[in-house]
Amino acid sequence: GISDDWEMTHFEDLTSADSGSDVDNNGVSDLEAFMAGTNPINPLDYPELKFIGNRIVSFETRPAVGNGYENRERVYSLQYCEDLALGDWVDVSGMDQIVAEGQAVQFDTTASGHSGFYRTKIGLN
Repeated sequence: GISDDWEMTHFEDLTSADSGSDVDNNGVSDLEAFMAGTNPINPLDYPELKFIGNRIVSFETRPAVGNGYENRERVYSLQYCEDLALGDWVDVSGMDQIVAEGQAVQFDTTASGHSGFYRTKIGLN
């Protein structure tokens, strides 16, 4: 769940946020904001996946630092899905369990042969 220290830092109480709430109404739950390291009260702060041209997928990682992240590391996996109706998301080989150090990550989709849709999966260890 959400760290109490993180909740106190962002909401100054332990009752405003839970795993299903979205205080800033940006479509990212407060639990997802905690996992991603974004500000849950700023609707413009959310994980972004960008395309450079029509073939490069790019995203920035955020290290797990600050209140609520003690002794944790944030990891990213790039996933793709050929058919959203089926919802079968698969990790892109070599692009999973990327430890966040504040680096930019880029992936050339034409080299992989994976056509379709991409997203990042963000977790905390």
